[in-house]
Amino acid sequence: MGVIWFFLYFFIFTFCIKKFHVGIPGMVVEENQDAEKIMSNSPKTDDKLYNESCEIITALGGLENIETVSACATRLRVSLKNNSLVNDDVFKMLGAPGVLKVAGGVQAIFGGKADLYSQEINDIIAHPDMQPVNSPQVDKVSNPQSNSVHKSEKIIFKAPVKGTFEDISQVNDEVFSQKMMGEGFAVKPENGKIYSPVNATVISIFKTKHAVGLKTESGLEVMLHLGIDTVELEGKPFTLKVNEGDQVTPETQLIEMDLKQIETAKKDPTVMTLITNSSDRVEQVEDIVTSGQLVEAHNEVYSVTTK
Repeated sequence: MGVIWFFLYFFIFTFCIKKFHVGIPGMVVEENQDAEKIMSNSPKTDDKLYNESCEIITALGGLENIETVSACATRLRVSLKNNSLVNDDVFKMLGAPGVLKVAGGVQAIFGGKADLYSQEINDIIAHPDMQPVNSPQVDKVSNPQSNSVHKSEKIIFKAPVKGTFEDISQVNDEVFSQKMMGEGFAVKPENGKIYSPVNATVISIFKTKHAVGLKTESGLEVMLHLGIDTVELEGKPFTLKVNEGDQVTPETQLIEMDLKQIETAKKDPTVMTLITNSSDRVEQVEDIVTSGQLVEAHNEVYSVTTK
């Protein structure tokens, strides 16, 4: 019986490893070594953004494997000829908390750097022989760690729009449902009037107007993401009501969203409220209402305890 079980285990595990790429300790070490090699062989100019963009290009299988590069709020979206050439570990070494391989491409979560990487990689694709000369080494999206001690407090989030409350894990997009962008909640909207969920400052408005970044006085970085894959609509369904730097409250309308345009384009209009620095600042979250419950704009729906 022992001999039979040995061969059974051997052939089953061999099949799974080769067919489904199941990781084993030895393989993981080898992948890490490949990523380290990519990092060590990258250009060493004074421009950190250029160097990291070159590392990403190599991790994607090289320029010849890339078809298109774009960014959606905090994720880098790349269409590729061959997904199997991608080295995920390079993205993780550069700080990406999540990497998704989708049909014909890859999506990597890079936060505010996603758009910068997109622009830089497209510049490199357009001018592959040009390198920065005597550029000061500056991280263009610096996020210095504060030495101040944060006081724990409870913050109540309000519904940014009238609609059906939904647990973030139920959203039809793995980046959001797996909380790669952070903790949060969603509302399936019944109208297009989008309000701020908290008292905050508008710190960023994505160029296609489908995402707005807010920052609370306590330091929570909040993003309102309007719909799924609505970046492809190039801002047409969205009318801005605020500007970067504005102070907003739950009574402040941020955006008017045209639901008919979004539905005609066959996009999901779900509005997501995300705390993008959850890992640093969030101790505990709690839904105040139940999933599937109809809520009015300004209703209390979500509780966050900071750390």
